[in-house]
Amino acid sequence: MPQDSEAFNLERVLGVLRRYAPLILLCIVVVAGAAFGFSKRQTKKYTASASLNFSTNPLSQQIAGLPGGSANNSSTLLAQEAANVEAVKGGDTAATTASILQHGLTKRSVVESVSVAGQGETPVVVISATTTSPTLSARIVNTYADQFVKNQQGSNLEYFKDARAIVRKQLAELSPQEKVGPVGVALENRAQTLSLLTELKVGNVAIASEALPPTSPSSPK
Repeated sequence: MPQDSEAFNLERVLGVLRRYAPLILLCIVVVAGAAFGFSKRQTKKYTASASLNFSTNPLSQQIAGLPGGSANNSSTLLAQEAANVEAVKGGDTAATTASILQHGLTKRSVVESVSVAGQGETPVVVISATTTSPTLSARIVNTYADQFVKNQQGSNLEYFKDARAIVRKQLAELSPQEKVGPVGVALENRAQTLSLLTELKVGNVAIASEALPPTSPSSPK
C-alpha cells in the first residue's frame, strides 16, 4: 500500500512538472537573459600583473658582516613577506607612476587601481592593476614595478656611499703600521667592495616578470 501511495505521489509531481514545463523553461530563459544583459551593460575591467623577487640575502647585510636571510621558519618568512608587501605599497611610487604615465592619472587613482600581494612563504610579491583598458593596466603595473626597483636601488646607493665614507674615515685614523696589518687590509677590502657596489647600483629586489596586456576582462564574470 505505501508503495502505491509513493508511486501515485511521484506521478502527480511529474504531471505537475510536465504541465508547467513551458512556464518553468520560460522563467529560466528570462532570468538567464536578464543576467546576461546586466553583465553586458557593466563596464569591462582588465587586470594585469607583474612580479618582484626580493633577495633573501641582502647585500647590505653581507657587507656589514651580518648573516643573511637564511632563517626559513614560517614566522620569519611570513614577517618578511609582510614587510616586502608594505614596502611596495609605501613611498612615492604611486605618485611617480602617475606623473610618468599621465593619461589623467593621479596618485590616488593609481593607488586605487593597484593591489599588492605576497606569494605565501616566498620572496615573490605580485603587483596587479585593474582598469578599463588592458594596455593601461599593463603600463601602470610595469611602470610601478620599475619605479619601485629604482627607488630601492637609490636607497642602497646612499647606504653604500655612507658605509664607504665611514670605512674611509676608519682607515684614515689608523697608523701606517695598522694600515698594512689585518685590520687595515680588511677595511681597505671593504672600501673597495663598497665602491664597486656603488658603481653597479645593485639592489635587493628585481623584476621577476613583466605584465602583458590581458586578452580578456577580469570583470564582470
